[in-house]
Amino acid sequence: MSYNSSSIIPTLQQYTKEIVSYTPRYPGYPGGIATQKMIARIFSQSENWNLEYDTFFETAPILGRLNFTNVIASYNGESKRSNSRNKKTLVIAAHYDSKYQKTPNAFQGATDSAVPCAMMLQMAAAFESMLDSYNNIPNYDLKFIFFDGEEAVKEWMARDTWRRCGKNKISTKDVQFPNFDIHRTITNSEGYKRYEQLENIEMKLKSQNSLKTTKRYFNGVTDNGQISDDHMHFSVRGVPVLHLISYPFPKVWHTPNDNYEALDWDSIHDIQTILIDFLRAHMFNK
Repeated sequence: MSYNSSSIIPTLQQYTKEIVSYTPRYPGYPGGIATQKMIARIFSQSENWNLEYDTFFETAPILGRLNFTNVIASYNGESKRSNSRNKKTLVIAAHYDSKYQKTPNAFQGATDSAVPCAMMLQMAAAFESMLDSYNNIPNYDLKFIFFDGEEAVKEWMARDTWRRCGKNKISTKDVQFPNFDIHRTITNSEGYKRYEQLENIEMKLKSQNSLKTTKRYFNGVTDNGQISDDHMHFSVRGVPVLHLISYPFPKVWHTPNDNYEALDWDSIHDIQTILIDFLRAHMFNK
């Protein structure tokens, strides 16, 4: 895996184009399996990661019995807390499946959630470059989780959040801050603390002219954790959560217009730059 801070956008565009080409990305369907293989291929370029697959079967409306697979990439090096009683793991997560549509190839799911998955792949490479740059042991263990089956086939139900987060290998023990979708929803006191950190990082990067737009991305707007998403499975079990999501939802959300052409790459650049700086601060105190 390779990372160059001066070429954030070309890499994200490359990853995003590949993911949206695997349409539709339903659980167990060829597009979903191809996305799994892409994720595995990129993480397998480095010896720093262990890959696991959390696979299970559930029955969904219309599509019937489906094979769900959550892909888990875990940093296999030592952290400062790996062997301590206060072991903590930072989990960065998003879903890779696309929403069911009657015309399957009409919905690419570019914002929801091809781009967040592309961002996670690049963040993993950025983390590796930090290991080399700082020659230091990270503060926490690190996992990237790509969830399958986030999208409801017909109507979303509360049980969906339990199903989609898996049954076997995703334990809430020692986990900190799961679910890193784009933008701005937060829950719990620890989440507020980390959200404030994102606000401060954004202002710092603006003052350094490191961002492309004048927009405010992390501006204190929150729904107080009322949006239902993958993080709920963890939140109800007491796991500190920082859940980031566009709110209000984009105009193209859950429509055929959520495609590659709808993406604002300057904004994506800025959000990714902020998140990578957040990862650096959290993992290395830099």
